[in-house]
Amino acid sequence: MHFGQWEGLPWNQIVRRFPKLAALWIERFPRQTIPGAEPLSRFKKRIATGVREIVAANRGQCALIVTHAGVIRFTLGRVLGMPARNLFRLAQDSCAVNVIDFMEKGAVVRCING
Repeated sequence: MHFGQWEGLPWNQIVRRFPKLAALWIERFPRQTIPGAEPLSRFKKRIATGVREIVAANRGQCALIVTHAGVIRFTLGRVLGMPARNLFRLAQDSCAVNVIDFMEKGAVVRCING
């Protein structure tokens, strides 16, 4: 996701430079926007399209997707039917392994943050 004014900044700098907006973003996620950022709806659509394409190209096989926590959280959340406001309840450690089996009619999460 492109984070607009926050792009490339670690969270501690965002809080220091944009304290009110950072607090609102946490409190109102996913409704709070970031100036100049990619709209969340476009980000979610981009993720869903990419995952669908990878699954379709690898039917009956395993595929490895290496990505950032935001993409992982939205993908897991979509499979689990979680509202976006709850996605930060999914911890994602660096180098975490998540396993999702995509089938004809749905998906099963086999491992989170392994």
